[in-house]
Amino acid sequence: MTQNNNFSPLPWYSSKEEWNSRKSYAYGNIYPLFAPAATLLPFQVAVPHGSIVIRLLVYGLDDPDNPEANITHDPAVEATLQVLPSPQGGYDVVSFPGTNALSAQLPEGVHYMALNIVHGGTGDSGEWFYSEQFTVVKDITPYLTVEWWDNTSLVFDAGCVLYQGGYRNRLHFIAEIGKPGYEYEEEGEQRDGYFFPEKQLSWKTYRFTVLAPEYLCDVMRFIALADHVRITDGHGRVYTCDTFGLEVDWQVQGDLAAVEAEFTTDTVVKKIPSCGTAASGGDFNGDFNNDFSNAG
Repeated sequence: MTQNNNFSPLPWYSSKEEWNSRKSYAYGNIYPLFAPAATLLPFQVAVPHGSIVIRLLVYGLDDPDNPEANITHDPAVEATLQVLPSPQGGYDVVSFPGTNALSAQLPEGVHYMALNIVHGGTGDSGEWFYSEQFTVVKDITPYLTVEWWDNTSLVFDAGCVLYQGGYRNRLHFIAEIGKPGYEYEEEGEQRDGYFFPEKQLSWKTYRFTVLAPEYLCDVMRFIALADHVRITDGHGRVYTCDTFGLEVDWQVQGDLAAVEAEFTTDTVVKKIPSCGTAASGGDFNGDFNNDFSNAG
């Protein structure tokens, strides 16, 4: 459970030394992982079995020793934060859907959270986990928002994502959906030197590109596996995705990759074509042969 393989929109670590900005090739740069001031990002973090959350604190980088907010008993947190048993056994999952509005919005800027849990065999101070650094913004509507979720919990050898209590993954980017591509596909038969289409398809493919560090590339690969994917652009247009795919192109210097995403929606047009210009009076098997007749 300690391997570098992130499953959560907001990653969590056992030490702040694991922050992405502290990698040698990140040069101290903090990636702007955008989070709305009212609700924060959803997250899940694996904790020892039998854990109880006793503190959830928010820190700003200006004063990293003193928390800006203690949201442990905020009504939005108390109503939605859960400690769930893993279907694999042996550990639990702290799940926070980030759906309800906090009683007080966080100030804009870079923050991180600290999660304090206690479980059997630990001392009074318990065990601490630290979130990745994230950037709070007051208005998230101009951003491109990607949400994805499954009908049932996703369980795999390395861990799990539990879709309970309204949990959905959600990320926000400064990005625009670019000019679409138009794809075509035909099925048919070649006969007597002519191609007879039996089915024709056409659809639009939408694309956008974002810069992302490794921890986001980790979690974004789950989008293509999800039962449901919904994208909302900065103009409020909602795209319900039928397919989603991405290509990761690591930049030569630094910690970021250019992630090129493409997706399709319900723009598919299907046509069952006729066989020739006067097929209603002819025989498909004999089109353009001597037995073909235009006679009605």
